[in-house]
Amino acid sequence: MSRTIDNAQAIVSPANTLPIASVPPPVSDPPVEHLDDILVNARIYHRRWGGWPMRGWLDVFAAAGLVRYDDDADQWIRTSGHTAAIAGGARTGTSGERPSYG
Repeated sequence: MSRTIDNAQAIVSPANTLPIASVPPPVSDPPVEHLDDILVNARIYHRRWGGWPMRGWLDVFAAAGLVRYDDDADQWIRTSGHTAAIAGGARTGTSGERPSYG
């Protein structure tokens, strides 16, 4: 039996009885469900290379009130904003002022 991947169906075993894998659930854009990991990785990158990676995502998170840039600490900090602030997967940058990035 040949296996094919269909975005709407699971891949099934040769006996057509057990699912082997299924299509992963959609991920938001930006991936707000991974916000904490993104902040950790961004800090590691900044410490090593001196710049902030994933600026587009960080700016969208900031516009949604989920993070803020702290000039004194020179880092992005998670705020108490709720993840619903990016309902529908926002794809735009900030509409306000951008922080300075040392």
